[in-house]
Amino acid sequence: MCSCALARRLDLPLPDFRLATVADFWFVPFERQHDALCDARVVATVLPHMLALAIDQDVELPITISGRVPAPLPVRAPRARCAFLNPGQLTTAGLVQGMRVALTGETGTPRATLERLLADAGLAVADAVSRRTSVLVANDSVAGSGKAGRR
Repeated sequence: MCSCALARRLDLPLPDFRLATVADFWFVPFERQHDALCDARVVATVLPHMLALAIDQDVELPITISGRVPAPLPVRAPRARCAFLNPGQLTTAGLVQGMRVALTGETGTPRATLERLLADAGLAVADAVSRRTSVLVANDSVAGSGKAGRR
Protein backbone atom coordinates (compact mmCIF):
# COMPACT_ATOMS: atom_id res chain seq x y z
CA MET A 1 0.00 0.00 0.00
CA CYS A 2 1.25 3.44 -0.88
CA SER A 3 1.02 5.87 2.04
CA CYS A 4 1.27 8.86 -0.30
CA ALA A 5 -1.66 7.60 -2.41
CA LEU A 6 -3.67 7.04 0.78
CA ALA A 7 -2.90 10.57 2.03
CA ARG A 8 -4.17 11.95 -1.29
CA ARG A 9 -7.46 10.04 -0.91
CA LEU A 10 -8.10 11.28 2.62
CA ASP A 11 -9.80 14.60 3.21
CA LEU A 12 -6.76 16.24 4.85
CA PRO A 13 -6.26 20.03 4.86
CA LEU A 14 -2.69 19.83 3.52
CA PRO A 15 -0.85 21.93 0.93
CA ASP A 16 0.87 18.77 -0.42
CA PHE A 17 1.11 15.08 0.43
CA ARG A 18 4.80 14.64 1.09
CA LEU A 19 5.66 12.46 4.05
CA ALA A 20 7.05 15.43 6.02
CA THR A 21 3.79 17.35 5.58
CA VAL A 22 1.69 14.35 6.61
CA ALA A 23 3.96 13.78 9.63
CA ASP A 24 3.58 17.42 10.68
CA PHE A 25 -0.20 17.08 10.44
CA TRP A 26 -0.14 14.37 13.14
CA PHE A 27 2.72 16.00 15.12
CA VAL A 28 5.14 13.19 14.34
CA PRO A 29 8.80 14.26 14.53
CA PHE A 30 10.69 13.72 11.27
CA GLU A 31 14.39 14.39 11.72
CA ARG A 32 16.06 12.97 8.61
CA GLN A 33 13.91 13.10 5.49
CA HIS A 34 14.81 10.61 2.73
CA ASP A 35 16.67 8.42 5.21
CA ALA A 36 15.16 4.95 4.67
CA LEU A 37 14.97 3.97 8.34
CA CYS A 38 13.63 7.36 9.47
CA ASP A 39 11.08 7.40 6.61
CA ALA A 40 9.90 3.89 7.56
CA ARG A 41 9.52 4.86 11.23
CA VAL A 42 7.48 7.95 10.32
CA VAL A 43 5.22 5.92 8.01
CA ALA A 44 4.75 3.31 10.74
CA THR A 45 3.72 6.09 13.15
CA VAL A 46 1.32 7.97 10.86
CA LEU A 47 -0.18 4.90 9.16
CA PRO A 48 -2.53 3.97 12.06
CA HIS A 49 -3.91 7.55 11.99
CA MET A 50 -4.37 7.37 8.24
CA LEU A 51 -6.06 3.97 8.39
CA ALA A 52 -8.45 5.10 11.12
CA LEU A 53 -9.39 8.14 9.06
CA ALA A 54 -9.79 5.97 5.94
CA ILE A 55 -12.27 3.81 7.86
CA ASP A 56 -14.17 6.90 9.07
CA GLN A 57 -14.31 8.33 5.54
CA ASP A 58 -14.98 4.94 3.91
CA VAL A 59 -11.94 5.42 1.64
CA GLU A 60 -10.70 2.52 -0.46
CA LEU A 61 -7.10 1.65 0.39
CA PRO A 62 -4.55 1.96 -2.46
CA ILE A 63 -3.29 -1.61 -2.32
CA THR A 64 -1.19 -3.20 -5.06
CA ILE A 65 -1.23 -6.97 -5.29
CA SER A 66 2.25 -8.45 -4.91
CA GLY A 67 3.59 -10.19 -7.98
CA ARG A 68 2.00 -7.83 -10.48
CA VAL A 69 4.35 -6.10 -12.83
CA PRO A 70 4.05 -2.32 -12.34
CA ALA A 71 3.18 -0.20 -15.33
CA PRO A 72 6.29 1.03 -17.10
CA LEU A 73 7.32 4.63 -16.66
CA PRO A 74 6.50 6.83 -19.63
CA VAL A 75 9.31 7.05 -22.14
CA ARG A 76 10.85 10.50 -22.25
CA ALA A 77 12.39 11.80 -25.41
CA PRO A 78 15.98 12.91 -24.98
CA ARG A 79 16.32 16.64 -24.46
CA ALA A 80 17.98 18.69 -27.14
CA ARG A 81 21.02 20.64 -26.00
CA CYS A 82 20.35 24.29 -25.38
CA ALA A 83 21.80 26.39 -28.20
CA PHE A 84 22.74 29.23 -25.83
CA LEU A 85 25.55 29.56 -23.28
CA ASN A 86 24.51 29.67 -19.63
CA PRO A 87 24.84 33.30 -18.48
CA GLY A 88 24.80 32.27 -14.81
CA GLN A 89 22.46 33.05 -11.95
CA LEU A 90 19.16 34.90 -12.25
CA THR A 91 19.56 38.65 -11.73
CA THR A 92 17.20 41.61 -11.70
CA ALA A 93 17.46 41.56 -15.51
CA GLY A 94 15.26 38.45 -15.43
CA LEU A 95 15.46 35.24 -17.44
CA VAL A 96 18.03 35.11 -20.21
CA GLN A 97 18.26 32.47 -22.91
CA GLY A 98 20.69 29.75 -21.94
CA MET A 99 19.87 29.82 -18.22
CA ARG A 100 19.71 26.39 -16.63
CA VAL A 101 16.27 25.82 -15.06
CA ALA A 102 15.25 23.00 -12.71
CA LEU A 103 11.66 22.22 -11.70
CA THR A 104 10.62 20.84 -8.32
CA GLY A 105 7.38 19.75 -6.69
CA GLU A 106 3.92 19.08 -8.01
CA THR A 107 2.50 21.20 -10.81
CA GLY A 108 -0.93 21.67 -12.32
CA THR A 109 0.58 21.62 -15.80
CA PRO A 110 2.18 18.34 -16.89
CA ARG A 111 5.94 18.38 -16.36
CA ALA A 112 6.62 17.47 -20.01
CA THR A 113 4.61 20.52 -21.16
CA LEU A 114 6.54 22.84 -18.84
CA GLU A 115 9.86 21.41 -20.00
CA ARG A 116 8.88 21.88 -23.67
CA LEU A 117 7.86 25.51 -23.04
CA LEU A 118 11.12 26.24 -21.23
CA ALA A 119 13.19 24.65 -24.00
CA ASP A 120 11.22 26.53 -26.67
CA ALA A 121 12.08 29.76 -24.81
CA GLY A 122 15.80 28.95 -25.10
CA LEU A 123 16.29 27.76 -21.53
CA ALA A 124 18.23 24.63 -20.57
CA VAL A 125 16.04 22.24 -18.55
CA ALA A 126 17.80 20.28 -15.80
CA ASP A 127 16.65 17.33 -13.68
CA ALA A 128 18.86 18.22 -10.74
CA VAL A 129 20.21 21.29 -9.00
CA SER A 130 23.91 22.08 -9.27
CA ARG A 131 26.15 25.12 -9.04
CA ARG A 132 25.32 25.76 -12.72
CA THR A 133 21.57 26.03 -12.01
CA SER A 134 20.33 29.55 -12.74
CA VAL A 135 16.74 29.17 -11.56
CA LEU A 136 14.77 26.67 -9.48
CA VAL A 137 11.04 26.79 -10.24
CA ALA A 138 8.70 25.59 -7.47
CA ASN A 139 4.93 25.69 -7.08
CA ASP A 140 5.30 26.37 -3.34
CA SER A 141 8.24 28.44 -2.12
CA VAL A 142 7.98 27.16 1.46
CA ALA A 143 7.48 23.47 0.68
CA GLY A 144 11.19 22.70 1.10
CA SER A 145 11.78 19.99 -1.51
CA GLY A 146 15.10 18.19 -1.67
CA LYS A 147 16.08 20.27 -4.69
CA ALA A 148 15.19 23.49 -2.88
CA GLY A 149 17.31 22.39 0.07
CA ARG A 150 20.33 21.90 -2.21
CA ARG A 151 19.77 25.27 -3.90
